[in-house]
Amino acid sequence: MIESYNILKKGNIMNIKQMIESYTYARVTASSSPLDHIDNKALEIIGQQREYLKKTLDVLFSPNEYEARLRYIQREKTHN
Repeated sequence: MIESYNILKKGNIMNIKQMIESYTYARVTASSSPLDHIDNKALEIIGQQREYLKKTLDVLFSPNEYEARLRYIQREKTHN
C-alpha cells in the first residue's frame, strides 16, 4: 500500500503521502514558510522515476508543481 511505501533513501522517514499532506497544509493555511526541504525531496523522488513517467510529468505539469507531480506518482504506484 502506498501509505507505507517510503520513497526516500534510508534515514528519511517522510513518505510521499506525508509530503503531499505538507503541501496541502501549507496551501490551506496560507503558510508563508518556505517548503524548500520538501521541494528538494520532491525533486529527488521525481528524479528516481522511470523515464516514461518523468516525460509524462513534464507534459502534464509545470516544473514547480511538485504537489501535483507527487499525486500523479502516487496514483501510478497505487494502480501498478
